[in-house]
Amino acid sequence: MFYQTLRLLKISLGNVIEWYDFSLYGYFAVAIAATFFPSSSPFISLLATFAVFGAGFLARPVGAFVFGHLGDKVGRHYAMNLSIAMMGLATVGMAFLPGVSTIGIMAPVLLVLLRMIQGLSAGGQFGNLLTITTEDDDYRLKGLNIGIAYSVSVIGFLLAAFVSVTVVKLIPDSLSEYAWRIPFLISAVLLIAQIFLKEKDVDQDIVDSKDKMKVSPIKIVFTKHRRSLFCVIILSAVAASLFYILATYLVTYMTQHIGLSQATALGINSLALSLICIMVPLSGLLSDYWGRKRSLNACLISMIVLSVPAMLLFNSASYVLIIVATVLITALVSLLQGVATPLYSELFPKDVRASGCSIAYGIGVSISGFAPMFADVFVNMSPSYGLIYFIYALIIVGVITTFYLPSNKVRHIEYLRVRSLLVA
Repeated sequence: MFYQTLRLLKISLGNVIEWYDFSLYGYFAVAIAATFFPSSSPFISLLATFAVFGAGFLARPVGAFVFGHLGDKVGRHYAMNLSIAMMGLATVGMAFLPGVSTIGIMAPVLLVLLRMIQGLSAGGQFGNLLTITTEDDDYRLKGLNIGIAYSVSVIGFLLAAFVSVTVVKLIPDSLSEYAWRIPFLISAVLLIAQIFLKEKDVDQDIVDSKDKMKVSPIKIVFTKHRRSLFCVIILSAVAASLFYILATYLVTYMTQHIGLSQATALGINSLALSLICIMVPLSGLLSDYWGRKRSLNACLISMIVLSVPAMLLFNSASYVLIIVATVLITALVSLLQGVATPLYSELFPKDVRASGCSIAYGIGVSISGFAPMFADVFVNMSPSYGLIYFIYALIIVGVITTFYLPSNKVRHIEYLRVRSLLVA
């Protein structure tokens, strides 16, 4: 078990790189705006920067199509390692990219290009990692191990935040305009580590030449597995939306609507992210022994019952109660992520699993990128209960989707799960 976990952490290192690289742009949005989009209006400058940030999300579904296809046609490891290399190189490229004062209009053009490459990469990496974890016989507890792989991605967020804060504090004021480039450059160290630690493109995940499909895996997914595709898109959109509300929007909510300081809100946010790293694998383990569908139903019922009390605690004046609310909401979001994520790959057969999982997850997460915006719209309409309404709407969508899950495939998943645990 120890060797299997160590091997999983090694192949999941790319997850750290992916999300370390992808989130740096958001952390240094103001500095990037000054470098590439200087304007007499700081608002316009920052708006252009976030537009480029959004371009990365829009590119994710395209990357899901490309790397999902490569995963089914060439190999899961090959597609995953290629996407990681692209992400790392694009991030290092940003560290050396001259600003608009040096090369003019080409600076923002090249920034958009590098950000699009990052988005393409992010769209294909995690789907192939889920596929590898689902298919590898060494990982019998699929829910637990997929939960560990997911938690590693959260570590990427935490690492980016830690490095960013450290660099900003240590760099002297005279060099502050270059400070944002250092965390991007550090990505090269992570990329080198990935090159030395990555597993070879093993043959077990490549379809034998005599069995290779003449029809595109993507076409098969859209013609024969539309129901699975739809369910994974919706479930991943709901789960990721709740994650982004917890990981990003709650900081804004706590500062603007509760009155907490930025430092306090970020501290509570870091607590939530740290708890996710522990709770998601545990909820995945629960689904291994209790079953995916049953665990998912129990999770959604728990969210319906407990999300209102948790959010009402946020409106209290007590710092302790706000922390209790954060822990409770984190537990609910982690439970959903842990029991739903294994389904993203398990609902597709092996011959099209990389394509189906990558495309559905890529589209779902792209949709979730708008969750903080919609949450803010609901809160502005109803400051006291708007966030509760929005969270409830997401939960109801998740509940409806569970009724549409292909029952024959869910029964097959449960059969394989029980047989695997008996063999273990």
